[in-house]
Amino acid sequence: MRFGFILSLALPLSLAACGGSDNDEASELEIPDLNDANSGASAEARTLFARYIEEEGEDFEGCFGDLPRIDADPANAQFRDGSEMPGSAAVNRVVIAIDASGSMAGRVGGQTKMSAARAAAESFIASLPDNVEVGLLAFGHRGDNTESGRERSCAAVDTIYPLGAVNRDRIANAMQGFEATGWTPLASAINKAGGSFSSSDSPGSQVVYVVSDGEETCGGDPVSAARALNESDVQAVVNIIGFDLKASDRAQLRAVAKAGGGEFVEANTPSELQKMLREAARRRDNNVAMGKTNVRNNTQAGGNAIRTNLAMSKLSTCLSRSWSSEKRGLRDWLKTRDADNDTAREIRALIDQRRDRYRARADEYGRVARQRQQDARDILDADTDRARDEYEEVQRN
Repeated sequence: MRFGFILSLALPLSLAACGGSDNDEASELEIPDLNDANSGASAEARTLFARYIEEEGEDFEGCFGDLPRIDADPANAQFRDGSEMPGSAAVNRVVIAIDASGSMAGRVGGQTKMSAARAAAESFIASLPDNVEVGLLAFGHRGDNTESGRERSCAAVDTIYPLGAVNRDRIANAMQGFEATGWTPLASAINKAGGSFSSSDSPGSQVVYVVSDGEETCGGDPVSAARALNESDVQAVVNIIGFDLKASDRAQLRAVAKAGGGEFVEANTPSELQKMLREAARRRDNNVAMGKTNVRNNTQAGGNAIRTNLAMSKLSTCLSRSWSSEKRGLRDWLKTRDADNDTAREIRALIDQRRDRYRARADEYGRVARQRQQDARDILDADTDRARDEYEEVQRN
């Protein structure tokens, strides 16, 4: 089964310009005829208003022309022009964010967790294709893990190797430039990683791998940070590799990865950490190859949301500009019609009503679009969970 996220809008309301469909949930928002007695304006004002709109009126209908339609079935996603969002692209930019909180100084398998994280990161980078750009950042590596050192530690989120071509000697040196010491500003680290990326038309081509042994301790919201990054114009995926986790930390880190459209995996030994960091990327590719489009679906849903939000912003701007233009042009037009002040006031009120009714139509579009996006995300989440279960079953057998 192939899931694409639908944004085909069904505001049937004589939305020829929007390409309507038979969606029962979309309201029949007729744009009323303001040239009737129920408008509250005098007959003279209504007559002049109708003439003004015919001669000088703006194309409000045209403002709706670029909107995606919303189909009643969120599993059949396509845009009004028939195009689809691209699938999950090959990864070409990776940022590895290493937790340097005090707990990473603990020992596992005869070495510190920080040493294991460094070695795993270097091994992972060595396995990447030459055309993949890499960046590194550390978080929580200043101050200390006492209350007095918390403020300094929570502000410590630094790029230690700027995103770019791999220079293994420089990366190895950069890895030695910090020690495990403080608290865990996970949300800030995700935001910092996202700042390394640029806008992308290829969902999933930019990826964050966070290596951490615990949850956020600096008061941030890493789930929201991961979701915002995944749904932004960089369309990045956030993966979490949990290392020697406490049971109480798993739920948050799993939620962070899910919100970021990525994977959550765990490792309990240094060798497992190296394996899991390499496997995180391979699992993503295998899932796509198996036809279980979990990552593709999440990134596609995010891309569709971005496209719709941009279209809504453009619609709002178009409506405002059209209304302003009609208001500005009315004064000179009325001078040639000898309209009195009361009549002019009534016509301006009719222009405002015209704008408000088109805005109501746009609001209805937004309401249905948001509901369809949520419906589609629910379907995609279920498909992702099913794909992961089937993949893990294959691996076990």
